Amino acid sequence: MQQSVRITRIGARPPLHLWPLLLIVAAAMVFGGGGSPAAAPELLVQLITALCLLAMLFGPWRMDIARKPTALAWAAATIILLIPMAQLVPLPPQVWHSMPGRELERQALAIVGAQDQWRSWTIFPARTLASLLAMIPAVIVLLATSRLETQDFKWPIAVVACVSILSLLLGAAQLAGGDQSGLRFYAQSNPGFLNGFQANRNAEADILLIGTVAASALFWMIHRQRKNALVIGLAATAVTLLSLGVILTGSRAGIALLPLALGFSGLLWFGWRRRLLFAIAVLVPVSGIAAWFLQGSSALQKVISRFDGHTDFRGELWTDAMFAINIYWPFGSGIGSAAPVLTMAERLEIVDPTSPNRVHNDYLEFILEAGIFGAVMMAGFVSLVVWAAIRQLRNRDAVTRQIVCLPLAILAIIGLHSIVDYPLRSMSLAIIAAMALGMLLARPAPATRGVEAA
Repeated sequence: MQQSVRITRIGARPPLHLWPLLLIVAAAMVFGGGGSPAAAPELLVQLITALCLLAMLFGPWRMDIARKPTALAWAAATIILLIPMAQLVPLPPQVWHSMPGRELERQALAIVGAQDQWRSWTIFPARTLASLLAMIPAVIVLLATSRLETQDFKWPIAVVACVSILSLLLGAAQLAGGDQSGLRFYAQSNPGFLNGFQANRNAEADILLIGTVAASALFWMIHRQRKNALVIGLAATAVTLLSLGVILTGSRAGIALLPLALGFSGLLWFGWRRRLLFAIAVLVPVSGIAAWFLQGSSALQKVISRFDGHTDFRGELWTDAMFAINIYWPFGSGIGSAAPVLTMAERLEIVDPTSPNRVHNDYLEFILEAGIFGAVMMAGFVSLVVWAAIRQLRNRDAVTRQIVCLPLAILAIIGLHSIVDYPLRSMSLAIIAAMALGMLLARPAPATRGVEAA
């Protein structure tokens, strides 16, 4: 029993077999924030993932073969990859001719006599293939995380917390360097706001929101071992700075989701107790004092100006997306095809020099790309997450019940932000979401004294 407690100490180094998984998560958070326009960094993440997969299967980093991914994790991974793989299968002309939205394509091919060729379900096969390849790292993280024991969750949590803080520090340096700071790594970023390792301020807000809960979870686990005021002070400092970082991203949805992240952080530390109410009572005036000191900040003034009630273009994108969904229903236009399909469906009265890159609603975008199959898949995943969360919350192990707040927070933040944006199109957030799902689908831990010391 003493050996079990010693293994789960926070201060110990991660087991050798965990290093490939931790490297994938860290690499994705650092290099996977550019989205589709940044193909080279995403390719780097995919190459790192391939090397780490080999390390997981062979050599000294190999995971215990007795700890296989759970059946539910395999099912989730299969479902994720099934739709884009099916969409790439060539279909006979009689089949794809009859699919909604393909008449214009058939007429165009008829001009060159190619209308009777076999064509895939997706109307943009190259984009669907690229999307499929981008999903593979997330699937590998999902399967690898589902193999972990509860006592090992602390290591990916620590990686997420530490890289989030590094992203915050980088963002602070970006603000200090001005709009032309050389520390902005992507051409298409948001000058004047905190971006960190992400090209999109909304994605950075999600990273910092998740980092807030991850830092709370990490310090909570340390506090279980070493109960002292220093750990509590470090936790409060990390949460305060990361929360301020969320505000400085200028992401309106991110700022709106900040109370949710703080609520999950409070649940980690206090549970449903009166102390949680006390923490909120302390947090509110502290936040007010911080806002008063920062009221003259130019960075904060830029954030405030984003709430001036100007017209948001998202509603127009959603209208065009609904029109395109009706054209391609029930099969969808193909994973990764949203941008060109939106351009084709754009109404003349809203055409301007810019072009739509996303629907800015991941649920509508996925239904556009995958049709009724995407809608069924999303409903299935929501049911799976709810069922897995209930299963973990019913676990007799106190640490498991408490730490489940983290994956739930991650999926809730990303899921809610997806209503007005596209967080899962960032490889960084997709892999973090896969990690969270893997934690929920892992085998429930037995209520042992060694695990509780984690």
